Amino acid sequence: RAHSHPRDQLRAYVETACSWPEVSPHDVRVWLLFYYQCGVMKKYRALNTELVRLGQARIESLLREISESNSVPALAPADPSQRAKLIQNLITGYF
Repeated sequence: RAHSHPRDQLRAYVETACSWPEVSPHDVRVWLLFYYQCGVMKKYRALNTELVRLGQARIESLLREISESNSVPALAPADPSQRAKLIQNLITGYF
């Protein structure tokens, strides 16, 4: 389902990221194996770094759109990039 408002897109992003372990519990094993490989193989660590960067960029973009819209108060004084990193870390920590 498409979400038109960035706030709804962000909510869907977070909800999807947090629900996939329940929806696909077998995939969690793959994610954990990948995460382990990141600690021992440089190419997987580089791939993980890029995936983290892309996720943070997507969240930051949505946060900037939300803060620029007239329908919600600004996100000041926090920087959207800091908030994006926090949101992503919270999602990762949730697992």
